[in-house]
Amino acid sequence: MVQKYNTPQQATLHVPSNSNWDIIAVALQLLRRIYRTGYRYKKTGIFLTGLVPEKATQLSLFSKDQPLHPQKKALEAAMDQLNRKMGKDTVRYGITGMERKWTMRSDHRSNRFTTNWNELPIARA
Repeated sequence: MVQKYNTPQQATLHVPSNSNWDIIAVALQLLRRIYRTGYRYKKTGIFLTGLVPEKATQLSLFSKDQPLHPQKKALEAAMDQLNRKMGKDTVRYGITGMERKWTMRSDHRSNRFTTNWNELPIARA
């Protein structure tokens, strides 16, 4: 029998960020906090709340965290550009793994008439 284990966690970024670096770092901290040997784990998700436009963020005078370093920002922009040009996941963070065996189950998904041209109903007379 598989033991069940559920321990939701949350974290707040001290300085608002749109950086994958920062989000991955916090996710790893939370994972270290909840991980227990002897349990089987499933894929999880991250909820992002309190989103604000990048130019509207206010930094703290006393925070040791700094906004994203220009070199990291340039690296993320280059990764995004390569993935747009060469295809999704051409370049990605090593922490996300090399092989993507997991795929989202969509057996019971509704048709996406309003967002997918291939699923539009066809009327025949």
